[in-house]
Amino acid sequence: MDCLVFTARGEHAMFRQPETTTSALTFSCIHPVATKGLVGAVMGLDNGMFGMNNAKLAVSRNELYESTLDMRVGIRVLKPVRKDTQNFSLVTMKSEHLFNFQSPMQFLRDVEYELFIAWDSKKLDKLETALKTRIYGITPYLGVSDFGAKLSFVKRCDAKLIENATAVDTVIPVRCIKSMKFSACSLNVETVNLFPTRNNELREYISRETVKFAFEGNRNCAINGDFDAEVYNVDGCNVYFF
Repeated sequence: MDCLVFTARGEHAMFRQPETTTSALTFSCIHPVATKGLVGAVMGLDNGMFGMNNAKLAVSRNELYESTLDMRVGIRVLKPVRKDTQNFSLVTMKSEHLFNFQSPMQFLRDVEYELFIAWDSKKLDKLETALKTRIYGITPYLGVSDFGAKLSFVKRCDAKLIENATAVDTVIPVRCIKSMKFSACSLNVETVNLFPTRNNELREYISRETVKFAFEGNRNCAINGDFDAEVYNVDGCNVYFF
């Protein structure tokens, strides 16, 4: 399976949980839907933005959605999760009597991800060119437009299916973990609930999972155990693809 690997870094990031409104919370790491959006920005794919009057009306051709239907995504979280909360003043412009209130918003600080993209080879060729030349269709960012994402091409290689994998280095759904083995008392396993894995052409989440990834100290480490999932070796890294 043809696979491209690149890293994405940022001072701040936010992958908003849709259930939160005025007190906006973020998922603990980038998710597959956001990763597809990041790739779309790099390649300048049109996301078919809605009309102003009714988001449920027919939309223009959603090039991003259609082009990434066959994309598979692996996510490796390279830095521990650090969250900050900042307060913003929200001002209403619809009422006769203007008022404002404090709204806490949660951000991720100092993030870095290694992203594995398995896709059509011709599409990967275009993505590789964009990453190497740093000529992007749209300025990429990690959910916070004031802080651009720093992207770096890593490698292009073949992802090979592993028989009976005993370790996974990337984010993996809980349903795929039959058992876990803890070899270090300092192992920190992060759990993320309602993690978006797929959306539709209206950009609505239609598939969500509970997922896990692990750290030992300040470095990413594998989850060891027995797995009921397809795991691929990508140049020495055991990857689960969404």
